[in-house]
Amino acid sequence: MRSTLRERNLRLGEQLTQVRSFIEGVEIVPELEPYRNRLLEVIKAPAAECARNIILLDLNVASLQPDIVSNTRSVIRTIRLLSTSFLRPLFRSSRSDRICLKTIEWMHAQHSKTKDLPAAFADDACSIAPIIQISPVYFFPCLEQRGLLFQPLFYHEFGHVLYQVHEKELDDLVFELQRSISGSLSPLSQRNDRYSDAQAADLQSVVDAWYHWAQELFCDAVGLSIGGPAFLEAFSAYMHQFEIGDFYLPVENLRGKSHPISWLRMRYLLLLARDWGLDGVAKRVETLWEETRNELSASDDYHGYFEPSFDPFVRSTLSDMLIEASPRRFTPSEISEGGDAASRDQNLEWPALLNEAWFRYHRDPDEYSRWEYEQCERVLAHRSAGQNPNQ
Repeated sequence: MRSTLRERNLRLGEQLTQVRSFIEGVEIVPELEPYRNRLLEVIKAPAAECARNIILLDLNVASLQPDIVSNTRSVIRTIRLLSTSFLRPLFRSSRSDRICLKTIEWMHAQHSKTKDLPAAFADDACSIAPIIQISPVYFFPCLEQRGLLFQPLFYHEFGHVLYQVHEKELDDLVFELQRSISGSLSPLSQRNDRYSDAQAADLQSVVDAWYHWAQELFCDAVGLSIGGPAFLEAFSAYMHQFEIGDFYLPVENLRGKSHPISWLRMRYLLLLARDWGLDGVAKRVETLWEETRNELSASDDYHGYFEPSFDPFVRSTLSDMLIEASPRRFTPSEISEGGDAASRDQNLEWPALLNEAWFRYHRDPDEYSRWEYEQCERVLAHRSAGQNPNQ
């Protein structure tokens, strides 16, 4: 075992040397420099651990072996994470990445808990590895990343970062929501038989699902808070598949499902949008989804995983979660329609451009691609998303 451990730590050390060489030598866009520096810091600890493991193994002290095994396992996990997730943003770096990196860069800068996190993303379905101890890595589809319209989807993924930052407090709020849902569904009388056991198992499945569902609804709310109409438009366009599954799933598909049904997510986004004065975009989006639901004759049956009686608990919990996490709220100037974002205000924040993109897309879809290309070129002429692109 000792020789095996020594051989493995030597190999792990060589891999970390290769990783360092790659990180230092790869050509990247300027927005990825902070991320490169973060990874160079991250790999120092496992490299030192490998060297220390070899020194301890050479002492040939049997009592040290369990600690060496544990430390070796930790290094293996770190290298696996680097290989599968954290090196990907550097491997695929190209000029076209810069729009997404600017969105993430701006987004992180808006919150005191994330302002020091570097920007990084890779190709995949919209998702995130929210490992804040290293750095979050966002994943984004290849087509959507090359324009402005779907950039607001990053705001939802940023919600997962905020959840990690405030995990204990937000978990407490979600646990209270689960207790409220459980109380509203529990039968008044309990039977001591097989039917009762099955009923209890079904109830627990519903309660368990809401631990994950509440987090997704919170992240949706974070997206709306930051992006306003642009997020609602992007989220609706991305999620709307013209499928029955957008509105209804059989009960067996709901068990263990990590995300609520798309229409349920839209329902809470639309309620929140109206609370925040976004009636116009809420009406347009809701009409689209209602027309589709009617066309597909989709059922409203959620098999007990959602009941209207949950509404007060869910809305109150989302409100408390937003207060705890404190995401940035869009401003009136960022969501006002009327002309080019660049000419309306010299100090517009990043969401203003993304809202302007959706306004332009609806007003003149035939001319939108040309306008988007010009705006992307203008933005890419500047180093930082926090820098005024009109200067």
